[in-house]
Amino acid sequence: MNQLSLKSNFQRKKCPKCGRMLPKVMFSKNKKTKDKLCCWCKDCCRKNASDWRKKYPNKAKEKAVRWQRNIRIKVLNLLSDNNPSCSICGFNDPRALEVDHIRGGGNIERKKLGGNWIGIYRKIVNTPIEDIKKEYQILCANCNKIKNYEDRGFNVYNNDYNDETK
Repeated sequence: MNQLSLKSNFQRKKCPKCGRMLPKVMFSKNKKTKDKLCCWCKDCCRKNASDWRKKYPNKAKEKAVRWQRNIRIKVLNLLSDNNPSCSICGFNDPRALEVDHIRGGGNIERKKLGGNWIGIYRKIVNTPIEDIKKEYQILCANCNKIKNYEDRGFNVYNNDYNDETK
C-alpha cells in the first residue's frame, strides 16, 4: 500500500452538528458536495432522521409508502427489461405481479435479509442484472401459487399431496 492511500484512509473531517472530528468513513457519500461526503456524520444524520419521523409521523409514513412503491416498480422493470409481465402466461397487471425465486428458497432468503421483501428488493437493485436474472423471475400471483404447489409435489388435477416423509 502506498503512502497516499494510507494517508487517505486516515483523513478526518469535523461534523458541524456534533462538533466531533471523525474519520471520513463516518460520513455518508454525497455526490453534490465538493468533498463527495455529507456534511453531518452518520450518527447525526441517523438521529436527525429519527427526530424528523417522530415529529412528522404522517409525512414519514407517506414517504415510506412512496419509497416502497418506487422500489417495487424499479425491481419489476429491472427483471423484465422495462416491460413487467408474467414469465409463464404473460399477464401484465403490476398489481398481481410477484418476484419469484427460480429455484425456491424465498422464505429462507427473506428471513436472512431482514424478514420482509424490502431486503430482497434492495439486493435485486444492488446486484448486477446478469446475476439477478439467474435467481429471480416475475410471475403473476396465479402462476406463482401453481409453481409453489407443483414444487411441493401437489398434483392439482387429483388433489393428491405427495408427502415423501410418509
